[in-house]
Amino acid sequence: MMVLVLFVYLTDQQQPPNSKMKYPQLFGLATNDKIQLSLAVITLLAVLVALFGERLWKWVDRPKVSVDFDQSSERCLRWAMVDPCNVQDEGQHRNVKRYYFRLRVQNQGSAAKKLRVRAELLDKTNTPIDRFEPTELNWISGIPKVDLARGESEYVNLLSQVVSHPGIKNRLTVEVSNTSPRGIAWDRPLETYTLEVTVYGDNIDPVQSQFRFKPKKDITKPGELKLV
Repeated sequence: MMVLVLFVYLTDQQQPPNSKMKYPQLFGLATNDKIQLSLAVITLLAVLVALFGERLWKWVDRPKVSVDFDQSSERCLRWAMVDPCNVQDEGQHRNVKRYYFRLRVQNQGSAAKKLRVRAELLDKTNTPIDRFEPTELNWISGIPKVDLARGESEYVNLLSQVVSHPGIKNRLTVEVSNTSPRGIAWDRPLETYTLEVTVYGDNIDPVQSQFRFKPKKDITKPGELKLV
């Protein structure tokens, strides 16, 4: 109502003497007409708010999920001694040192529900690798799906690399959640790969990121993983 009164007052003022300003034709309306027009505009705005206000608010306050990796962070890159260590097509090895590459998934919006992460493996020309398919990864918590509140983050294992035992050939592992026999080779030679990582959830649109892994010449050193 205050807006209506102010609108009528401003448009009802007289044109200053000798002014060269030409008011729009609207200012020539009678006061009653101005009130009717103002009421129509306010009604239209109220209808728009009623129809789209809640949807707009949900969009503004939606979950905002992102994925990143910081190789200098011990939470993203850490090593462990694995004993025994099963390497696909090569059998079991003892006291194997592995580096684990972990992605940080964080949420800066409203609560994100039942998040899961899948990875696709591509070669250095971005061609899908044989004997692989988009596969779910392991959250470090060990559960298949997680909820993230506003400001919360969680880590997911993406890769691990053997840095000991020079005789092992398949030194890079995609940390898939399901390691049952199904025609997928998750243990791979130490080469350059691109990984397409997608986060899915009950109340978010899929969030996709690409990371590139490059090995070092020294196989006893962890390679580099970078966001493309």
